Amino acid sequence: MNNLLAEKYALMTRLRTAYSTVKRMPKVDKANIAAIGFCFGGKCVLDMARSNFELKAAISFHGLLESNIVKEQNIDTKILVLHSYNDPMVPPEQVNKFQQEMDMRKADWQLHTFGNTYHAFTNPNANDHEFGTVFNKLSNKRAWKLAEDFLRETFISSY
Repeated sequence: MNNLLAEKYALMTRLRTAYSTVKRMPKVDKANIAAIGFCFGGKCVLDMARSNFELKAAISFHGLLESNIVKEQNIDTKILVLHSYNDPMVPPEQVNKFQQEMDMRKADWQLHTFGNTYHAFTNPNANDHEFGTVFNKLSNKRAWKLAEDFLRETFISSY
């Protein structure tokens, strides 16, 4: 993960390859693709949205919000970020910078913050208080409810 964080071009190449592979799958509706990621994967889906991959929606669960992608054009992808207030990997300054970027780029975005919740809150195996990764059953349940509603709103026209 750290190597890919440092090498933005290598990361974007991998993301483009994965995205192209998905688009070529016969049962994929190319106009209705969503990407969901957790932690580093959450950063990846946000970077895909930032780079205007043809995603209809991107959902980041306890994802890293920082980006080294510098673009000014509007973001077309709908974005949902599910964040934990006590996440030691995403300080408040990173959250503020992300929000400013989303507004500046005119994205259709939401950020929900779960109180008394740490990084990796959706992972039932996360239980390292010192490292700051702790499963939270209630926040996990709420986050998935928000994600399901977001996908319904995005993909079901009668919602």
